[in-house]
Amino acid sequence: MSIQQTKHSRRTTSNLALKNVGSVLVVLGLLIVAFWGSHFVHVGDSHNTLDDKQDTAEHAVSNVVTLSPEKLASAGIHLSKVATAEIRGMKTVSGTVGYDSTRYVIIEAPVDSVVEQLLVKPGQLVEQGDALAVLSGSDVALARSEINKCEADVRVARVDLDWNVETQKNLAQLLETLKQSPTIEDVVNQFEGKVLGEHRDHLLRTYTQYVLAHSIAERTKPLREQGVVSGKTAETRLSDQEAAAAEFLAACEQSEFDGRLALTRAQAEAEAAEQALAVSKEKLRLLLGPLAEASKSQSAGRFEIRAPFAGRIEASLTSPASRLTRGDAIMSLADTTMLWVSALIHQHDWDALVVSPTETVSVSFPALPDEQFEAKVSFVGPEVSPTTLAVSLVAELQNDDGRFRPGMFAWVDLPVDKPHQALVVPTSAVQRHESDAFVFVPDGPGRFRRVDVAIGLETPQQVEIKSGLTDGQEVVDQGAFFLKSELLLEHEE
Repeated sequence: MSIQQTKHSRRTTSNLALKNVGSVLVVLGLLIVAFWGSHFVHVGDSHNTLDDKQDTAEHAVSNVVTLSPEKLASAGIHLSKVATAEIRGMKTVSGTVGYDSTRYVIIEAPVDSVVEQLLVKPGQLVEQGDALAVLSGSDVALARSEINKCEADVRVARVDLDWNVETQKNLAQLLETLKQSPTIEDVVNQFEGKVLGEHRDHLLRTYTQYVLAHSIAERTKPLREQGVVSGKTAETRLSDQEAAAAEFLAACEQSEFDGRLALTRAQAEAEAAEQALAVSKEKLRLLLGPLAEASKSQSAGRFEIRAPFAGRIEASLTSPASRLTRGDAIMSLADTTMLWVSALIHQHDWDALVVSPTETVSVSFPALPDEQFEAKVSFVGPEVSPTTLAVSLVAELQNDDGRFRPGMFAWVDLPVDKPHQALVVPTSAVQRHESDAFVFVPDGPGRFRRVDVAIGLETPQQVEIKSGLTDGQEVVDQGAFFLKSELLLEHEE
């Protein structure tokens, strides 16, 4: 074997030895890693188990808050009992306070006129019927002039009617008296001073002629029998008597007819005059409208604007000496003791809304925090607003003390289902952290324990408890946020 072959053989043997040693070292390394790895794994598991146990213990301890006497005094803790009560789903919607449209009016000029005087100022309270302004217009003057003429016609017609009534009454008495064939002297004496009109002369004249003809005819009868008077003369005198009697009878009938006709005509004229007067007054009333009244001053064109109801002058929209055309605004008047709250109900809430007239809804105001007010439902609007695509629900809000003003923003709680019985707690008792809802219950002197609860319906006053509490159990309803803060602070520490 040559030297080179010998060197190559040694080199090969050396390489194989190194490979064997490397393999042994790799195996030993893997064994060592496996041994210590399993050891570390077991040690880590034991540490994790201890940590879990410590966390569980800490968690159990952290559910309880213990307050010192000083903190307990400052926390303002108050307890209430879990109770079964009626609750219903509510939805809070936005609303706006406005005037009651039936108690708000913009007073306008009823005719072309001039403002002579404004008698009130903005903010002033007035009673129904109080004079608000004095105006003057030519149309009013013409209407009042027509009324004056009609009143004069009525006075004349009434005088004429009274005269005809009296005449007709006396005429009836005269005709009845003449049937008894009294003497002329008795008739004259009996009806002296009584109203008879033209009937006195006509009837007394024909009656006198009849009495005279009758007397002559009666005296002629014995003279004829004695032959003193011829038969022809007697017949003539008898004929004169009959003619006088017929004329007298005709006069009585004509007088009775004329008297009744005159009375009927007088009654008709009086009624027509009164009707014309009523029409002229109605024309003036329609001309002035329900808010104005003709002034009692000597100026025919003056009239006063009066308050249709008690309220407050909201704004003055004109000034003295201004010329107004019919329909121009003078001032606005409103009764603010009752206001309207208009809440917007969107389309997706219509079917769920459960509310009826005369029912009350709860109203709150950002301007008056921590206060709730009741409003009585008046009506639900009949149409959808094209801008909001919502319907207005209008509720009446009592405002005797003047706390609310038109234009205020409000939140209105509307019922969206029927009421049902459930376990409830005050809304202030329920606290939240992340996705959990919980309450605090007393757990000894100065100690309070957190209890997780499942909640259902929520209203501004109550929260439905589905699980976690029992009827009659006490919970913290005031100071719960303080306890929550203390609990979270302990967690951080």
